[in-house]
Amino acid sequence: MKKIIAAAVTAAFVAPAFAADVTLSGSQEFNYQDNNGTTTAELDGTIAVGASTETANGLSVSAVTKLDEAGSADGGTSLSIGGDFGKLSLGDVSGAVDAIDDINDWGYEGTTGVGGDDASLLWALPSIAPNLSVYFSAGTDATEGGGQDGTNHTAVSFKYAAGPATIGFGQQETQGGAEERVANISVSMAGLTAGYELHTATTAASVDTDTTSVGATYSMGDITLAIENNTTETAAGGTTADITALGVHYSLGGGVTLFAEQKDDDKSATAETTYLGASFKF
Repeated sequence: MKKIIAAAVTAAFVAPAFAADVTLSGSQEFNYQDNNGTTTAELDGTIAVGASTETANGLSVSAVTKLDEAGSADGGTSLSIGGDFGKLSLGDVSGAVDAIDDINDWGYEGTTGVGGDDASLLWALPSIAPNLSVYFSAGTDATEGGGQDGTNHTAVSFKYAAGPATIGFGQQETQGGAEERVANISVSMAGLTAGYELHTATTAASVDTDTTSVGATYSMGDITLAIENNTTETAAGGTTADITALGVHYSLGGGVTLFAEQKDDDKSATAETTYLGASFKF
């Protein structure tokens, strides 16, 4: 009887043959902010639990659940299936435009991405040419339990790498008639990466808002220097934002980075903010 009980206990803790590979990752960031004399301390953290497996017919299946420091959904929770058809990502995933945009969004706090809604489905198509990536996405207004914050939309995009340069273009159409378009190019060589991006948001009434982003990063050893300028222009109001961000990042190794960033908007007298912080990614 003792042998039978021991065998049953052992079996309960032995992973079955079909068990998935489970991973744990995440990040924790602390930053001190000074916004024109008003100071703030902020702590952000994310934990991601992932699992992956391969089916008998060769499909790659993976899933990830993300939680923030408060234990609530943090976005990015998804189920992915890959095969000869490409890769389908389902849940709270990047839309096709979001998959290629914000090429100058290097900051922990000082930069802000523009455009590209989340989606319920992102399809990375199978390779049809070397160095070419093509994406299709579809979104709903909300997804229960997934932290979804996207819109009801369809979108397509592509990204093509040619030597040190990468170009991208994407277009999104939202239910109701609104549109978004993004076009960008980046070049990387000898530790320097420079990028240019134009994002256009068009309302159902055909009113355009253009956001132009120009940025660069330069890495030398453990230090990275960065700059970005975002200019937003509307058909009715002219230039509504002219934001410049500067950053210095210092890697301590092991996923730990110290950073100092600053951003200022020439169109706002109260927008100047300085950030000092540390990040740990694991």
